[in-house]
Amino acid sequence: MKHVLLLIVLLLSFPLFAKEAVPAAIKSPSVVLKAQKIKGQVIFEAVGKPSFLKIKGQGEGPEGSVTVSDTVTGTFTFKMSTLDTGISLRNDHMKNKYLEVDKFPLAELKIEDVELFNPAQPEAKGLHFKGSLTLHGVAKPVTGEVDLKKTASGYSVVARFETKLTDFAMAIPSYAGITVADSVKVSVQTELL
Repeated sequence: MKHVLLLIVLLLSFPLFAKEAVPAAIKSPSVVLKAQKIKGQVIFEAVGKPSFLKIKGQGEGPEGSVTVSDTVTGTFTFKMSTLDTGISLRNDHMKNKYLEVDKFPLAELKIEDVELFNPAQPEAKGLHFKGSLTLHGVAKPVTGEVDLKKTASGYSVVARFETKLTDFAMAIPSYAGITVADSVKVSVQTELL
């Protein structure tokens, strides 16, 4: 019985080893980890002009999963209508005039490649990822960084990237003499089980 439990633990942790560390003959099968929406959130930060104004907002966690084998791939979706900046008029303009959440209710982040790490370590910070972001009906390549931390039942994940509003056919938000900068920082937080 002890040997069976040890084998299960090894199989569950094997996929996250760096490619070079795992001989081809003993590579593990794919493992699917699902995002726990209730334990996550999406956060954005935009800088206004004048630059002393920072606009921050957040929404519920993403839904989706990653498949871990020789590479890490996955897809996460996020409901744009859950974004909240703390000011109802600004929320209305953001959602209806610029994001057009009725026409484009979801944003989608596809992960195509993540730098692998050694699962013997309890955490890994600043891993690079590549993928694509679909926002406002437009898909564009995206790169960023991921921090992973082991939890009792899976991994806590924070992915960070920066994107430009104009890349997604959106007008630059402006109201009462304040214009938002084109570049927006995004942080996606979730727990993968």
